Amino acid sequence: MLFRSFDADLARAIGQALGREVRLRVAKYNYAQKMVLSGEADAVSDLGLASASRDRFDFTDVVLVHEFGLFVRGGSGVASLSDLSGRRVGGVTGSILTFLRAQSDVRVVQAENYPSAFEQLTKGDVDAVAADTWNAADQLSDRSRGIELVGTPFFAASTAYGVRKGNDAVRDDSIARSGCSKRTARSSACGHGGSRGSRVSRATCW
Repeated sequence: MLFRSFDADLARAIGQALGREVRLRVAKYNYAQKMVLSGEADAVSDLGLASASRDRFDFTDVVLVHEFGLFVRGGSGVASLSDLSGRRVGGVTGSILTFLRAQSDVRVVQAENYPSAFEQLTKGDVDAVAADTWNAADQLSDRSRGIELVGTPFFAASTAYGVRKGNDAVRDDSIARSGCSKRTARSSACGHGGSRGSRVSRATCW
């Protein structure tokens, strides 16, 4: 069965530009990173450019910028970040949790993935969910009504492909042979996987 998502489609397009097969492995966010660090995979997609990650990974140019908004149940009285004092706010992983924990009097509840986060919101276990607006729209498309986005996006996080620290062969060799523009080629750098083809672990957080 062909796995379809933005990450998967982009990885396949990168493989076409490089003239090589890209093999996709779907894994949870933390495990996908471990796969790359252990050499089981060549790259992890959609990895945040946090300082902690930079100690272990080298990055391509920015591939995506995720905008985060605040989702609440209708009639909650929450209209913006300033209304979150003392309330429970759900989030999944990455820099958005760091941002939320830096806010005074906000009780952060970490969920395993976006379906779990919105399930908690629906049940009233949290008062709001801070979520990537793109992913949230997909999650809410088949859910019951009553959950809404309030205000405008309040936080942005840039992501890229991450390769194991110092793995220049994956990045630079692919740039030189891809025939792409520098920006596209650097985003394609994780596609180098030798004769066996490329292995990209998709960090799945929902």
